[in-house]
Amino acid sequence: MRRVGTAEELENRLDAGAELTIGEVAALTGLSRSTIHRQLRAGVLRYRRTPGGYRGCHPEDVRRLLDERRQLYRDTEATEPPASNGGGSPRDG
Repeated sequence: MRRVGTAEELENRLDAGAELTIGEVAALTGLSRSTIHRQLRAGVLRYRRTPGGYRGCHPEDVRRLLDERRQLYRDTEATEPPASNGGGSPRDG
């Protein structure tokens, strides 16, 4: 089995214009391989077959997906209520 690489290594390859495999895209975005397969079939991510038969995902599409995921998490964190300081339930009072 091929080593996927760290997120930093994958992003460096992505920034250099390299196509990433389905497993690499899944590792970088935090999505499952099944989700990446569905996005390929739906045309959300473009790909081409490598000489070895793998799917190489288009770097622009992967960058867009990664940026969308990061924005989603930033928006979610901004709207979450502050964490409780362990004050217990209202019935404790």
